[in-house]
Amino acid sequence: MDSSFAPLRAELEHVAGLPVPWYLAGGWAIDLFVGRVTRQHHDVDLVIGRLHQRTVYQHLADRAWYMIVPHPDGLTGKGTIEVWDGTPLVRPAHQILADDEHGHRIEFLLSEIDEGLWRSGRNPEVTMPTVRMALTTSDGIRYLAPEIVLLYKAKLGRTWDEADFEIALPEMGVGQRDWLFHALEEEHPGHPWLDRLG
Repeated sequence: MDSSFAPLRAELEHVAGLPVPWYLAGGWAIDLFVGRVTRQHHDVDLVIGRLHQRTVYQHLADRAWYMIVPHPDGLTGKGTIEVWDGTPLVRPAHQILADDEHGHRIEFLLSEIDEGLWRSGRNPEVTMPTVRMALTTSDGIRYLAPEIVLLYKAKLGRTWDEADFEIALPEMGVGQRDWLFHALEEEHPGHPWLDRLG
C-alpha cells in the first residue's frame, strides 16, 4: 500500500486492538480494491456484526456515541442523530457513530453476520459466505468485497457512489460482477447499473 493511504492508516490506529472482526467499507474499501486513492474521503466506515455492537461500545467507552435513527418512511439520508447509550439496536437501525475529543469520527455499520454468513439487511435472501465477504491488504487491513460495498451504495445514488462504481467495475472479476448483478435484481430491480453489469 503506497503512501497515499497514510491518512487511512492513521484513522485505523483508533481501532487498534478492537476485539471483534471489523471490515473497512465505503469509498476507502473501493480504493483499497483498485490499489490507489481515487478521491477525497470524509470519514471511515467500518462494518461489524450486529452481535458485536456492545463490545465495540465498551472498547471505545471514552468516545461520544451517537446513533442514526432511520426515517420512519425509510427515506434515505433523512434519519436523525441521537445520543446512543450502548443499548442493543435492532433493524432497521444500523449506523452508530463514535467521536473522540479531537473530532475523529468512526462510523460503524451494523451488519447481519452470523454462522458463517453475511446477509443483506435490506433483503435476507441476499447472502455471501463470510469467507468471501472480505479481502485483505498485504499489511492486514480487511475490507469488504467491492460487490458488497457497491450493493450498499446502489441505493444512495450519490455522485461519489457512481464514481466508485465506475472505478471498481473494470477491476471486478466475473464472479463478483455476477453476484452484484443478481443482488441488485433482488434489491433494486431496474437499477441502471444492471445494464453495465449484464
